[in-house]
Amino acid sequence: MHAIIFNKQGPPGVFEYAEMPDPHAGAGEVVIRVASTSVNRVDTLIRSGYPGLAITMPHIAGGDAAGTISEVGDGVFDFKIGDRVVVWPLIACGTCDTCLHGKANICMNWKFIGMHRAGGYAEYVSVPAKSVLH
Repeated sequence: MHAIIFNKQGPPGVFEYAEMPDPHAGAGEVVIRVASTSVNRVDTLIRSGYPGLAITMPHIAGGDAAGTISEVGDGVFDFKIGDRVVVWPLIACGTCDTCLHGKANICMNWKFIGMHRAGGYAEYVSVPAKSVLH
């Protein structure tokens, strides 16, 4: 697939257009064919270098994405191929005290799409189904 990546952190000039492997939906995940994305402030911090955060290179940023589901992983029942969706980029752990009390938005063990895993600056992105909204 086509993607916008960076192999080192720095100014916007570090972005490159590249061919990357297509993502696949693991258990509990969906793959979205990205129709649109945006530049979030988090994306600029990751690209320029966020103190204490190690990024796997090459990296695909982009936490905010919307598109159509193209693949559904095992155990996903709320979505089907062809559904139009938007990504909520925060991935809550589901097991910390705040998650267990219905406050996943302040999860103590959070991950972020486009930060801790490949994001939406690509044709396709694989995300946990719990991070997708119709």
